[in-house]
Amino acid sequence: MEIKPTSSLPYYISEHKNGEFKLIGRSTDESVSDYYCTIIDDIKNYNKSKNISFHIDMDYYNTRTSIYLKDIFNVLKQFNNNGIDVVVNWYYYVDDTDMVECGQDYSDLTGLNFNIIKKDKFTNII
Repeated sequence: MEIKPTSSLPYYISEHKNGEFKLIGRSTDESVSDYYCTIIDDIKNYNKSKNISFHIDMDYYNTRTSIYLKDIFNVLKQFNNNGIDVVVNWYYYVDDTDMVECGQDYSDLTGLNFNIIKKDKFTNII
């Protein structure tokens, strides 16, 4: 599944055949329910035959989005509890200590394995 970005919603792509999921960009829209519920449904429909790598490269997200990110991580935690290895790669810009703390907080809240990965402005995870 692929969802193109807008000025207020990030890019999303999933590749079920290899267990890769990516969420990239900014999430500033206040009406994010439909957007993130579509992503959550896509993740839930994953065939569970391979381990999961979920890449999050967001330079900003609002409070509403943070609620849906936690929902995404809870779905990933269910996979993990059912024997699927899940790794979350959480990218942050060099000086963005707030984003580092957010990734660490989500890891602590969910118990998922988070790799907190520093990047510069030229790094592209796609």
